[in-house]
Amino acid sequence: MNDEEIERELTRLTPAPPSPALLRRLRRPSSNIVSWWWTAPLAAAAAVTFALLPHREAAPRKPSAAPITETFVPAERDEYLLSAQDLGVVELRPGAPYRLVHCVWADEETFRSERRDARLEVRQARAQIIPVALELF
Repeated sequence: MNDEEIERELTRLTPAPPSPALLRRLRRPSSNIVSWWWTAPLAAAAAVTFALLPHREAAPRKPSAAPITETFVPAERDEYLLSAQDLGVVELRPGAPYRLVHCVWADEETFRSERRDARLEVRQARAQIIPVALELF
């Protein structure tokens, strides 16, 4: 059987009519449907109540008695690649395709105090999209 014969067979087919029992069930009103219309006034009342409640404001921070005059200098820096995901190939100019790679890095920097034995460590995540030029041969 080829595709044309299958198509001819399919055009001759018609769906069967629904049974009378199914039609009766679809036409009668259902008492199992729960109406949720009454929740709208309750939600509105809750929103108004929260809007009218007094909000506590955070107490302002008091500055420390002595400002910090410590000077830290960079001592060490590490970068760790956490993930790399291929975003696809784009063509910025005709004949100049680039593959876009989304990279997520973890940066760790250590700073040391110039005057005493103290150090400051900074850790942060960084996302970067790197275009990689593709050469066509």
